[in-house]
Parts: sequence; C-alpha cells; structure tokens
Amino acid sequence: MNDLDETSQFPPLESRDTGESSLDQRVDDSERDFQRAIVPIDTATRVPQRLYQPRGETEREKYVQAANLSLPILFYAEKPHELGIALEEILKNSRCLSDRDDLVFEGGGRSISVRLEWPGYPPWSYQLPTRDCRKTPGPITKAKLAKKLATCIRKFIQKMANHRVEDDSDPMWRISPHHIKFEELILISLEHVSQGSWQPQLQLRRQMRGASSRA
Repeated sequence: MNDLDETSQFPPLESRDTGESSLDQRVDDSERDFQRAIVPIDTATRVPQRLYQPRGETEREKYVQAANLSLPILFYAEKPHELGIALEEILKNSRCLSDRDDLVFEGGGRSISVRLEWPGYPPWSYQLPTRDCRKTPGPITKAKLAKKLATCIRKFIQKMANHRVEDDSDPMWRISPHHIKFEELILISLEHVSQGSWQPQLQLRRQMRGASSRA
C-alpha cells in the first residue's frame, strides 16, 4: 500500500481536539495517559517506537505543529476493565472491547494512514478505511477500528518476520516466530501524530529482560 499523502483531506475531529499544536505538549499528554494505564508493568512492556514525523521541517511545522490534532483513542478491555486489549482477542471477539459501539472519526475523511516505527525495522504505513460501507456511509465504530488495526498490524508482523533487522538495533525487539509474535501484542491506543496519520501504541504480554519502554 502506498502512503497517504500528508496533504490528503482529513478534517480535524472537533470533539476530540486537544487545543494544542505543540508536539512536545502532545507527547507530554500521551505520557500521562500511559502513566494512568492499569496494564501491570511486570507483565507488559511498551514497544519503544519512534514518534512518526513528516520528513522536512516545513512539513513538520504544517502537518504537526500547526495541525489541529486529536486526543488519542484509547482501547479498554471490558472484563476486567483495563487499558489495553490483546490483538488476537480483538480478531476473535470484538465484544470484549469496552465502548465498542462508539463512533470514531466523525467528520473525518475516508481513510487514515497508519504508521508503525518498530525498533530495528524500516518505517511502515498502511492506508486504513474509516467509513462504514453501508447504503448510507458513515463513521466506523471503535470495534471495527480495532479489528482493522489488528488486521493491519498482523500484516506488518507477517511481512517483517522475513525482513532482516537493522545491524545496530536492539535484538530483543526482533520480529520472528521465535522472538516477538503477533499473539503477544496488546493494543493500547491510536495516536494522531500528523495530519492524516495515526500511530498505534503497543505493549507485549510478557516482560522482556533489560527492555525499556522508552524509545
């Protein structure tokens, strides 16, 4: 899939607007969300992705700092009620997701670009539809978004399982059937990192020795 152009039409979500255009402020807000997470730190490790950024300074100013970005979309399991839900569970039964019928991306465009910046691997993007294919098209539910994200991330894991990891990267984040697998991943949130671009935040079900949750 080709990346979405940063100039693609994606109106801001007014009801979820942070009121902040500063990247540093958004990162601080995001960190506070994760500090409030009730996924136990001894059983889960956050994947230390780089925050996606457009390449040039002009693009960063226009599509990040001057953009009307939204608050993260958080994914809570229903029983027990806790932040974070396993991707494989989402594909098996989306009813395990809290607030699953809530509508997302109301007033937005037809698609977003999902960005993954997994340590040791090249940046990856996927165009994800955000409109429900009904007789009268409308925004999708959080349950459908979660399923689409799980499918998208599974494709990434399958592709990178055969991709050579970068030489100077931390080997503990290697993706393969003998290292990190799709079944071990927990979806925490989806963050609006740039106009038209959203980045999922992930954790592992197991604690990795020597792992750091910061990029």
